[in-house]
Amino acid sequence: MNAMQVLSAAEMQACDRATTERFGIPSLNLMRAAAAAVAAFARERFPHARRVTVLCGRGNNGGDGMMAARLLADAGLEVTTLLLGAPGLLNGDAAEAWRELTSPMHGQVHVVAASGDLARHQSALETDLILDALVGTGFKPPLKGLALAALEWLRGSGAPAPILAPILAIDLPSGWPADETSATVDGPVFPADAVITFTAPKPGHLFGQLTRRWDQPVCGGADRLAR
Repeated sequence: MNAMQVLSAAEMQACDRATTERFGIPSLNLMRAAAAAVAAFARERFPHARRVTVLCGRGNNGGDGMMAARLLADAGLEVTTLLLGAPGLLNGDAAEAWRELTSPMHGQVHVVAASGDLARHQSALETDLILDALVGTGFKPPLKGLALAALEWLRGSGAPAPILAPILAIDLPSGWPADETSATVDGPVFPADAVITFTAPKPGHLFGQLTRRWDQPVCGGADRLAR
């Protein structure tokens, strides 16, 4: 029996670099493979979801979300994407993911430049599934800025009302450190009903109570190099 490989955040980043530098696989291809895995997992695990809202940050986790949004829209789903931050600040693969999402436009796409802008997008919460693509493996706590504002918006500015739509977290629920070995964390964290990660689990996946029903989690793993 093969032992399961667990990678820290730094080891995961080194693995991605080695895949690109030593084996010549462009990092954009890794993002495309990750996005394809997310889109397939979303359709498999949430087959009745016709409306999907994708919350994207400006990093590669957001790039995964943007590419997944494009694939889901191409599959005929009603997709709304919210980018938290200015498109002009996107770099590298995330910038290419934005171009592919918006040229031509796939579904509805909105830019959230300030926390006050979120109030104009309440209709995005009237959805069947939310994809959390705000921050990923490289996240360092605490959650802050627009990501924290999005969490408060999602929760109704701190109101106790439940978030009805299921949430699929890409890589990790935003706000959960990849290397955390505790079952819970003190800082603000996005709720999740399912988590999909790539290549190998991180310590947070093994030890953390990541989902709202953590005793019956829905988790998926996907190789970034699609086979």
